Amino acid sequence: MCDKNDKINKSSKIQQTNTRATSTLATTNEQSTIPKPSQTSGIESRQIGGDTDDVICTNHFPCSFADNLTFYQYDVIIEEYHEKQGKYVNITSREKRRRFVSDILLAKIIHPTAVCWYDEGFCMYSTTNFEDQLPLMHENEEHGYRRRLTINSLCATSGTDELNQFSTRVIETLIKQVLKEQFKAIDSIFYPWDGEIDQDGPHDLLTGFRLAMCRTESGPTLNVDTTITRFYPHLDLLPFIWERLLLKNKSSFQGWLSDGQYNIISLHLKDVEITTAQSEHEKKYILTGDFSNDLPAKIHIRDEENLLSYYKHLGFELCYPKLYCLKAYPLGNPTKIVDLPIEYCSLREWQPVKENEFMKPVTAPVVHKRYHSILAAIQNCNFHDDELSKEIQLEVRCDKMMEIPYEILTKPQITLSRHRGFTDPVPIDNMAFLYLTDRREPNARQMQEKLLNNFYDAADRQRMALPENLDEYEIFVDRNLESTLRNRLSRLK
Repeated sequence: MCDKNDKINKSSKIQQTNTRATSTLATTNEQSTIPKPSQTSGIESRQIGGDTDDVICTNHFPCSFADNLTFYQYDVIIEEYHEKQGKYVNITSREKRRRFVSDILLAKIIHPTAVCWYDEGFCMYSTTNFEDQLPLMHENEEHGYRRRLTINSLCATSGTDELNQFSTRVIETLIKQVLKEQFKAIDSIFYPWDGEIDQDGPHDLLTGFRLAMCRTESGPTLNVDTTITRFYPHLDLLPFIWERLLLKNKSSFQGWLSDGQYNIISLHLKDVEITTAQSEHEKKYILTGDFSNDLPAKIHIRDEENLLSYYKHLGFELCYPKLYCLKAYPLGNPTKIVDLPIEYCSLREWQPVKENEFMKPVTAPVVHKRYHSILAAIQNCNFHDDELSKEIQLEVRCDKMMEIPYEILTKPQITLSRHRGFTDPVPIDNMAFLYLTDRREPNARQMQEKLLNNFYDAADRQRMALPENLDEYEIFVDRNLESTLRNRLSRLK
């Protein structure tokens, strides 16, 4: 086991049928977030009475807010002072921007009474017009970082009196900011902090939900859809490797791994994010998928000190010195490769698994489970007690799914062309054939009859309805062909 690098190198969907459902839940011309039929939000159909029509339960929940509200959109810039450049530069981390601005808004630094919310990009919204105080700037230094928020100008207004695409987005942004205080948000998906965890091989499965504000003929609704995501468990790395990846009993670990086991680890943990005990799990590293060439006792740090004694001086004596170290680099610095002992590494919490073509897709839940998971998701949301919800008087009807009537349509008759494209059939009332032939051709008539029969046979196979009676015209090829043909065609129009 000397040179390891030479040896170590990844629904509620209703079953589609030939029937279609029609409903009254239709949107206006602007784009809507109502799922397409292939991602249908219809979860369950039932009868609500003996003499009533069937209904479809959809994952849309009616909502309302105060009338005559005006929303003011402001352009903002969030920056951090860069010591080497000697100037402020834009903060690229969305989460850093959110935390910085949230602290400012919570402290009412921008305006003593204004209620504001931030889209984590370059826009801030409020129900208060403070354009006369712009531009506004606030600087803050914390943990050695100098950051500042600049509100440059008022760039747009909208309101609830006439709900349009812009005002819908403003309200949706507000709702998402409310929920980010109640759930763990990852890529616009919300996960309960104490949600039920199912195991899927070495990984955990967590159910989250995403939402969108929709404008429908029935009024504004919240569309809520659940999704199941694979996560790395929040475990120390060595137990995860031994028990989850290698499927071994904890008591059977002897303090070393075989070459084949190192290969398995490399395949599953390349590019995975970890933290270390010596940094109190604050510093993050990315695994390269490689291991050290030597054991910790032979890896020299500085002078004559090796990795074994280095960790002992830090107060982290290695219990398993026969384990090769993981090669990793600090997050954001891929050129700085370090050796990390496996036993003091942990998987970063709330880390989704990067899916690839070799992984089996997560099995979609059966319909009734999806139905109840969506109801549970919306009912676990608090839309009443937050300052932002109160500001717009937000109300969401969460007790049940929105019900809409439906009917089954007959299967449409679809006609395809030779190249499988859709065609629009045109009825043929009259039909004529023109034969261009040579007077000297002895079997011209037989050829004409064969052509005619073949044409009708092909039409029958395509289920084309053709007139039973037709006209036939024979035109001989001679020097007057052009004028004869022109005259004949003009009379056939």
